Amino acid sequence: GTRSSTQNSNVDDFFEHVEFSDTGNRHLSLSNDPMEILIEMGFCNREKNQRLLVENNNNLSKVIELLTDDNNED
Repeated sequence: GTRSSTQNSNVDDFFEHVEFSDTGNRHLSLSNDPMEILIEMGFCNREKNQRLLVENNNNLSKVIELLTDDNNED
């Protein structure tokens, strides 16, 4: 593509790939297990993943949102 590269293009790309829609997660083909999906995406702290999944009623997109926000707080 000829998208202009802005500071935020990586974040935009990331979120484009993290759309959890009813059409199925083509890019997350390996598993329907939220924990495995998180690991696959690079969120490898299983304890934290599990805690967030429980707190958010296994709402995977919400958990990813929280984990992503966490990672950006450096």
